[in-house]
Amino acid sequence: MPVSGMLPAMRYERGALGAAVAACLVTLAGPAAAQAARTCGPPGPTWPTASPAQAGLDQGDLDLALHAYQDRRSFAVRIYRHGCLVAQDTVLGSTVTQHESWEITSSVLALVALRQRAQGLLDLDDRVGALLSEADAAHGAITVRDLLQRTSGIRPTPDNAFRENVLLQALATPVTRLAGAAFGDAPAARDLLVAVLERAAGEDLQRYAARELFGPVGIARFSWLRDRRGQTRGSFGLRLTADDLARLAELARLGGRWGDRQLLPADDVAAMLSPQASRCHGFMTWVNAAPGCAGDDGRLLPGLPADLWSWRGRFDQRVVVLPALGLVVVRYGATGGDARSGSDPRAWERGVLERLIAAVRDTPVMRTPGADRLPPSTDTDWRDDAAAATAGPPSPPGPGPRRTRVPRVEPVRTTVGRSRLVSVRISCPAIGGVPCSGTVALDGASARPRAWSVPRGEHREVLLRLRRRPAGPLDVTFRVTALDDADGVRVAVPARLTR
Repeated sequence: MPVSGMLPAMRYERGALGAAVAACLVTLAGPAAAQAARTCGPPGPTWPTASPAQAGLDQGDLDLALHAYQDRRSFAVRIYRHGCLVAQDTVLGSTVTQHESWEITSSVLALVALRQRAQGLLDLDDRVGALLSEADAAHGAITVRDLLQRTSGIRPTPDNAFRENVLLQALATPVTRLAGAAFGDAPAARDLLVAVLERAAGEDLQRYAARELFGPVGIARFSWLRDRRGQTRGSFGLRLTADDLARLAELARLGGRWGDRQLLPADDVAAMLSPQASRCHGFMTWVNAAPGCAGDDGRLLPGLPADLWSWRGRFDQRVVVLPALGLVVVRYGATGGDARSGSDPRAWERGVLERLIAAVRDTPVMRTPGADRLPPSTDTDWRDDAAAATAGPPSPPGPGPRRTRVPRVEPVRTTVGRSRLVSVRISCPAIGGVPCSGTVALDGASARPRAWSVPRGEHREVLLRLRRRPAGPLDVTFRVTALDDADGVRVAVPARLTR
């Protein structure tokens, strides 16, 4: 059987693992592989498989890692390398059971947002108020980027405080910090993101996700919780099989490309998997790239590779990806650690990943410092706030100022002839916001600013006349301002003018 199975019940000591990685930078390499590890293409209805040897992994160490996961109350475990399934649990029904992913739901929302980016439906700097006219001034000033990197400034509240109308709840939850100023995990912000994505798509979020994200990667079945009024939940509620959740992780590992289709912008995927406002977080993703995680000098998982990233849900639902090693791990289950023991509740996770990394035989492993340190637990407190849970419907503030969408700006005419004319094409999104209008100016060359106005869903070319023709290549910046009833939006696009 090409996929590694389970070992008889056994345990291992984690102390030796910590000692093995105590050095500041350690390179591990097993014996040279007889042949290059197998690489599998995107999965069809089922994942392609490879034996541990074919995948460049040691059978014994891989079995130890798999058993260590299973020994921690796991419901489903999958390990993939270079797109091939190499190990899985033997839990009855784990191949077809859809499990609650908890906060991993938010990571999938980020993928939906990037899919809309690829289709030109959304800009990361679009403000909530441009798509939700009912938003007050404070909520309306929050950008999509703020929501994705968890810097909305919305006060954290329990996930299940009020299920009648989660959008109403989100708009009624106070904004206590300036948007973009500081990291803070607010479940209400994720529900707000769902509403923004629905308005940008012009249709139900689940219908859009099924067609534009899940379908293209081969996910045919899923379940996603709604509130009593039908809005999809953003902070939890998505149920997928382990193999289908792995498809989404594989899409991110491959930079948003699936076969011959670039479903997500590669630059945006790179941003999603890199530190943003917090050293530990990209877009709804935990990253291991930088020290200082959660106010600690360590990392998310000290001693493990810096390129590691993870989607994490309560009760230790996990997706862990090690890009340089081509490894993807999916784990569903009950809480794997035990905070009551007095040890860090996530130390078990690092120990299991050490076992898995030890199985790699064909690639040197570059580790990070701090193998003997773990930052505080990153799991969200799941306990209900009884008072909030029994409170009546909230009363959000009234609508704030009307806001504009971010226009798309593309340089068109950059070769300067005798007419001295240059131009940009300005496109106005079809959905939401006030009608697009404003000014366009040119930095780096002398030209009089021009006013512009574009109906929703249309585009126009705006001409600017240079005062003099450049003698040679000239780097400039087109600066477009879109006006609204608040502070408007500004877009800067660089270009090179030639004769």
